[in-house]
Amino acid sequence: MIGPGAVGGVLASALQRSGAEVTVVARPATAERIARDGLTVIDPEGEHHTTPAVAHVPPKGSAIIVATKTYALGDVLPGIAAAKPSEVLFLQNGVAHPPLVHSALSSVERVICGAIQIVANRADDGTIRQPFGLRIVNVPQEAAEWELTKALIASGVTTNVGGTESEVLWRKFRFLSALALATSWRDAPIGPAMDAKPGVIEAMVAEIAQIAEAEGLPTNPDDVVAQLRALDPQAPSSMWNDVKAGGPTEFDALGLHLIELAHRHGIAVPTVTRAVDAIGARLG
Repeated sequence: MIGPGAVGGVLASALQRSGAEVTVVARPATAERIARDGLTVIDPEGEHHTTPAVAHVPPKGSAIIVATKTYALGDVLPGIAAAKPSEVLFLQNGVAHPPLVHSALSSVERVICGAIQIVANRADDGTIRQPFGLRIVNVPQEAAEWELTKALIASGVTTNVGGTESEVLWRKFRFLSALALATSWRDAPIGPAMDAKPGVIEAMVAEIAQIAEAEGLPTNPDDVVAQLRALDPQAPSSMWNDVKAGGPTEFDALGLHLIELAHRHGIAVPTVTRAVDAIGARLG
């Protein structure tokens, strides 16, 4: 497991508790803490403590799940390639990264990008809290018989198999990009962000839906708006949290790339552009 943060930590814990042999690969400070304290995950089922093996580089020939943020891929891809893994499943946000990972790992036979739906946060002491039991991994059909897919299913993580890599990523991206841009633009949780100026976020979603259609995934914008409305009104997005914290963000993957795709397809996206420009100005 490369990237044992909130998302990777939840998966690593579930996999090890199901009997899988798990090694987490992390930066020195995180690796030292996990080696000393293990992983603690608190979810609706209780508190779970596991002690996975810890390494700074992936074990040779291993099956790898990559759960880092998108902006960290450049740092981890060389180590993955050097490990000559049997399988690699990437769980990053956005739709811009597949060409990068497939190019960097062209010598690896089994490489795929999937998506994860999860709400989890890591506290300063390393404890991971998952307030809801939601943990859903979506993988393309071609990974149906992979060992990683089988291991995730055995661990109790809801694992959906089907569609192409692009379809899997876009099903999440059309929703997540809207959530990330709305909350970061309005500097508010999703409920207040949508209610601040009625119709504005809906217009942004309609523009994102046009891009998704052009990329091959038929999308009803009303369905995406309904997904956003179904969230807890106080739900943030991880990108908004990162913007507020002043650290690295996934703005390139979740914002700027939308503009690039719109230009590529000749689609006018005035509302998306307003949101991206405002967030970009805040980030400097």
